[in-house]
Amino acid sequence: MRCFLNDVVVTREIPSQLNMVATGGATIEDSVLTWDVGHLGAGQSATLTLSGTIHVDGIKPINAGTAKATYKADATLSTLSFRELDAFCRGFAYINSVESERPDNWECKTIFENRSSFTVDLVKLQVSMKGSDDLLFDISDVAEDVLPDSRWESETVTVESNGKPDFTWDLGYTVLPRASHSTEGTLELEASTFEVLDASVAKKYSKTVLPSYRRHDLSATVTITNDGSSPINLIRLTDDIPGLFDAPAPEDITVKINGSNMSEEQFKAEVAHGITIEKEMRSPDGDGHTLSMTIGTKEPIGLAPGKSLSISYPLVAPDPSPGNEAVAGPARCEFSAERFGPVCTRDVDECTSGKSKAQPQKLLCR
Repeated sequence: MRCFLNDVVVTREIPSQLNMVATGGATIEDSVLTWDVGHLGAGQSATLTLSGTIHVDGIKPINAGTAKATYKADATLSTLSFRELDAFCRGFAYINSVESERPDNWECKTIFENRSSFTVDLVKLQVSMKGSDDLLFDISDVAEDVLPDSRWESETVTVESNGKPDFTWDLGYTVLPRASHSTEGTLELEASTFEVLDASVAKKYSKTVLPSYRRHDLSATVTITNDGSSPINLIRLTDDIPGLFDAPAPEDITVKINGSNMSEEQFKAEVAHGITIEKEMRSPDGDGHTLSMTIGTKEPIGLAPGKSLSISYPLVAPDPSPGNEAVAGPARCEFSAERFGPVCTRDVDECTSGKSKAQPQKLLCR
């Protein structure tokens, strides 16, 4: 049997950080989206597309709201069907008598209540005052069926009596041989969560002041700390290596996550001629180089919130000239939670060198 759904209504809570535009017959009121789908045939589906903006003012995850759908169907979830119907009913009648403003006048109404789970047909209800053969109510074959747990009331009749009147009645009703089967359901989807992507990037040199005309061996370390609530699974790094240094060898680069060395299969490094980011504080000793890295080439790196990843490599300054008064080596990091998901970009935090007594070459990363 093919089932049809009726009165299909979808609701969803809208968090305060979301500003949605109601379309496609949906309405938004008191931060609740309501979509009245109506009727859905067997195998049929309905789609509502929404657009809007999200305002993020912190790093805590944002609850996207619970979606709920309610529906009705003129069928059961099982294959239950009826072949015979045998019913027992509980029905009774009584008189409601209320004295009117005029003394010894009573406003009387007869009431029949159906206390069973089946619909009944009220076929006979005759009411007379005790000691009288005159019928106060003579009701037969009421046009309206009396539904389960429902009642039928007659019109009001005025009766003259010195006291509250007593009545006798003759009641007859039959069970209607029919039954209905239906289903009412509610579907509730677990609320999804918007996680916030954020990180800080720091770069430091093992030496920040280099005397001129001397060979210097040092190292550079870039540290990326997950400051958001979403894991970081892919990182792309652009790192300027100033012209007073020789180009580092890609095989000398080490990557650590949470203090442990990362497999070389998980990252790719390339060194190209010329710096990319810095425009002003350049070294007169050469054009420098750009280190480009992709971390997470084989699988997601899983950098959890609050955890750090570091990239280190050795550098050699063979013969820095006095013209390197202040040289910057900035870095830029792009990171995401998914390979094709939203990308966040952060530049390295600014750091400066200390002072030197003789012929200083100041290294800055900004």
